[in-house]
Amino acid sequence: MFESVLDLASFDNDNLFVSVEEAERSGIQFITLADEPGEDGERKLYELYKVTQPDIPGFSGDVPWFEEWKKWSIEQSGVRPEWIHIAKDGDRYIGVVTLQQNEQTQAMYHEYTGVLPEYRGRRIALALKLLGIQTARACGVPYLRTHNDSMNVPMLRINRDLIGFRAEPGNYKMVHKL
Repeated sequence: MFESVLDLASFDNDNLFVSVEEAERSGIQFITLADEPGEDGERKLYELYKVTQPDIPGFSGDVPWFEEWKKWSIEQSGVRPEWIHIAKDGDRYIGVVTLQQNEQTQAMYHEYTGVLPEYRGRRIALALKLLGIQTARACGVPYLRTHNDSMNVPMLRINRDLIGFRAEPGNYKMVHKL
């Protein structure tokens, strides 16, 4: 597990925003949680997390119950509904990116990215991440940080190869089954 940083002043991959347009042309709609406030939207988002979170390499344990998930995912200090970008297919939430702002540095942390398995490979995660970059830029944020699992090859391809996040020194976890 290691941290990655994207200096927004030097981000010059605006040509990638075509992925947002491509997804929209295919019928995918992009909103924020602020566009659909209330428990119905929160529960749909929770269901999305329940499916996507266990797919993250290195994830262990269970997805917590709704109230606990809500406390640690969307009610954290520095998280706002307008910073939670959601991809929809009809009324179904199919992808999400969540940003959190650090009060001290004013930078943002790219907290979570998830796309339902049947929608992967269509550049929806890339589109969501780019919408997050657009939000961070609009807020005058100097940089974005995120964590990556070295085993999460698809997300590393997006973060490093396409967007240009720079890897920072990380932590290693060794497991030995007895």
